[in-house]
Amino acid sequence: PAASLPEVGNYAGLVLGISYSGLEGTRFAYRSNKGRDLDIDLGIYDPALGSDYQDLRVDATFGQRIGMPWRGQQVLAFELSGGASAGALARRGAFGLSGLSTYQDTIRNVLNRVTWSETGRLRGYGANASRGRYFGLLQTEYRTPVLDVDRGIGSAVPLALERVVFSMFTD
Repeated sequence: PAASLPEVGNYAGLVLGISYSGLEGTRFAYRSNKGRDLDIDLGIYDPALGSDYQDLRVDATFGQRIGMPWRGQQVLAFELSGGASAGALARRGAFGLSGLSTYQDTIRNVLNRVTWSETGRLRGYGANASRGRYFGLLQTEYRTPVLDVDRGIGSAVPLALERVVFSMFTD
């Protein structure tokens, strides 16, 4: 059978988004340890905006962090993401669920303490593992501190280790 080629051309549009964040953290917590956040995006793609395709996309992400009542800064975190597209890119799919990109900026992620990857990231899967017009993803993560180091090396080299954290997750 002959392979079908993906759509090519410009995919330009306008994306309107709204965000809410009620996340809270403490000095010794790894990232936020309680609260919730919500992001909603609506994308409009049209030839009048420079696109070769017409499409209407909506996607949303809701996150909840629950601080555990026992000792330490332990956190149970949930993130629910979903999206739908009118389907202009039928063969390629408007959304992609995949593992980490080969162009992942690891140093920036470490400095920003990123444990949740971008929406649509499945940890442990290769790039473009699944594509389609719709997606739904539930991520759960349990984080507990192992060791608070809080030490640095010299004043000329800005290198420090704050803490070691154990994280269990499922996508």
